Amino acid sequence: MHSESEPCAVAVNVSFADFPLDKLVEDVGRESRLSRCEDYWPAGAWYHCMQAGVPRWFAPASKGEIGLGGWGWTPAERLKGLMAIASADLTTAFVLTQFVAAISRMVESDNTLLHEQVLPELMTGEQFATVGISHLATSRQHLSRPVLRAEPVHATSEEWAGEPQTYQLDGIAPWVTGVGVADVVVVGAVCDDGKEILFAVPVDLPGIQCGEGASLVALSGSGTDQLEFNRVTIGSEWIVSGPRDPANRVSSSAVPNGGTGSLQTSALAIGLSRSAIGYLRRNSEQRASLLGPTEAFEAELQDLERQLLAAAEGEPGFDAMQIRSHANDLVIRSTQAALVAAKGTGYVQHHSVGRWCREALFFLVWSCPNELTMSHVCELSGMAS
Repeated sequence: MHSESEPCAVAVNVSFADFPLDKLVEDVGRESRLSRCEDYWPAGAWYHCMQAGVPRWFAPASKGEIGLGGWGWTPAERLKGLMAIASADLTTAFVLTQFVAAISRMVESDNTLLHEQVLPELMTGEQFATVGISHLATSRQHLSRPVLRAEPVHATSEEWAGEPQTYQLDGIAPWVTGVGVADVVVVGAVCDDGKEILFAVPVDLPGIQCGEGASLVALSGSGTDQLEFNRVTIGSEWIVSGPRDPANRVSSSAVPNGGTGSLQTSALAIGLSRSAIGYLRRNSEQRASLLGPTEAFEAELQDLERQLLAAAEGEPGFDAMQIRSHANDLVIRSTQAALVAAKGTGYVQHHSVGRWCREALFFLVWSCPNELTMSHVCELSGMAS
């Protein structure tokens, strides 16, 4: 086991109302404060999440006749949990979204091998899974050739005319979180005919090499780096989804609140905004001049949370991309306001406020669709988008 989590025994069918979310947030926040280093994997916080049964938020109790052990929380309840964890430690919350993205795609897959042999150990925290699919949606899209290719390997018998039994993966998945601790990585590859396939790839296959973790402006502790495939042979029994035409993307289909510009991403931005606005609130108790701006931020935060949860429950009139744009804007403004309030103290290395400002920049590049990116650029330049 690479991720240093122990198997956990948790109660079955725990509802959101009965889950000790405040205790989990306290534990995660304490681990974050104790580490005081942004460059290391958040092992302590991750341990608390696994012990609490957080993976079970994101899966049903069963699929067909196969028990999955999930608690079947609603989309809104899951986002409430993610916002709370993000307010305690954004790195842990970000890693969790990538773990959840892998779990969700396996849950929705028709591949019973994944349900029976892979998901049980993910649900208990015995193994760690992550995803490498950004290159199918937002990353490296300017390149003429797919960065990760899947070549079908057909049987040699002339009588064989069916689907290939194995594929050969060649290239890189450029952004994989937790790349050095993962046991399984759900990666997207493109065939010569343009069709996309998702594979659940065991990382111990020959020909796979992972980076050591890129040094980022923030969230370096997430262990995000590229995963390289040098003619890696993988059987079709590890297919999560596909082959599928690009018009019906395997990277975003069948994942509630997932995909580019997703509500999960907005939830994390809101969680970080909570931290910054909470800092303003605490300082406003001694500095009356901060009270008005703090109340304005709090009202904006409350309204944005309401919109997010309404969209998660499918209420009409709430657009995920507009929510993402608003969340990006709020997290940038609120963290910078906290830095202004902190003055020079917040600019000292390792101060929470300075870290929040760096973390807020992440939302300008993480899974950010082109229309949203250009809207930001136009706004910053003073142009109408």
